[in-house]
Amino acid sequence: PAVSDPTVGNDCAPERIPALLWSADPMEIVHGDGRIVMRFERGDTVRSIPVDGAAAPAGQPSTELGYSVAHWVGDVLTIETTHLLGGIIVNDMGQPISQEARITERYWREPGENNLQMELLVDDPVNYTEPLKLGRLWGWSPDERVRPWNCFSLQPPRDSEPVNVDELARMLEEL
Repeated sequence: PAVSDPTVGNDCAPERIPALLWSADPMEIVHGDGRIVMRFERGDTVRSIPVDGAAAPAGQPSTELGYSVAHWVGDVLTIETTHLLGGIIVNDMGQPISQEARITERYWREPGENNLQMELLVDDPVNYTEPLKLGRLWGWSPDERVRPWNCFSLQPPRDSEPVNVDELARMLEEL
């Protein structure tokens, strides 16, 4: 059965790990001051991840991005994330992920290449009998920039009036 995720199709919903990792939008990684900072254009999302940081403190809440720590194994950046809200792994594919999941991301470049490889391991005993392994490649684009995300949603905020489609159509015609 398909898994429903309220963030799918809502351009203004907070982004979630691991689904964010399949965005086709620009992303940049900066390493400095004992942290890895990952900036994603999608949703103006920023992950600030301590390198060789401590495990999640007691009472750590589950969030869209979870709790992440990073470390280097040679030239491979490894990020481990827990305390996720759950949802789906890749938008529109329906692969569920629970709050019990542990995500391991590995990033590297092949010798002589500029493209960034990523391997994702999803260890989720609630939904899978063995870890799920996925991968992707980010193409190097030195002229690309992470730009501000201007979201647009037809979904009204909770406790508000439904969207007036006729009024929206009138407004669009005025443009």
